[in-house]
Amino acid sequence: MEDSLIVYSGEGIKKAQIKVPKDIGIVGACFMEMKKIRIDDAYLDKRFNKEVDKKTNYRTKNMICFPLIDNDKQIFGAIQAINKINGSFDSDDLEFMDIFCKEASCILKSKLNFGETNNIISKMKIMVDYSNEILFINNLKDLTKKTEDLFSSLFYVSVSKLYFYDYDKNDLINLQIGKEDM
Repeated sequence: MEDSLIVYSGEGIKKAQIKVPKDIGIVGACFMEMKKIRIDDAYLDKRFNKEVDKKTNYRTKNMICFPLIDNDKQIFGAIQAINKINGSFDSDDLEFMDIFCKEASCILKSKLNFGETNNIISKMKIMVDYSNEILFINNLKDLTKKTEDLFSSLFYVSVSKLYFYDYDKNDLINLQIGKEDM
């Protein structure tokens, strides 16, 4: 494994590609320990690597840093959100970052392994569209149908079914078809 992490800076930071030792700084700690980190004041944390701020001419105040872990439970990177505009990062931010990292890990690892392909890009667009559409669905039967349609689109199959476990009946059910159709 490489001894350095390559930092690709984002919005608001002087564009730079910086290599940092994988065991230095907050991102290094996140990477090496495979742990989520929240820092309210970066300069008070002894792990914080001030050199990145110097190289980018930026002032880090607070951050969250999460590991990017693939399906084989191997870490392949980390992602940071730096300087929340209004205050510090809260539990909602941590929960959303956790969900985001799980999704992003699958997509990013695919890109790293297979390069950019039209197939992956189209599947990502389908996922984004799905996420936007389900925000406004309030009934489980319609949500099930939309999810089944998504699976069909993603995997190019003629039929896909989503089943839920009914603990009261000790049985799997699909809300689109009755138990008698299974």
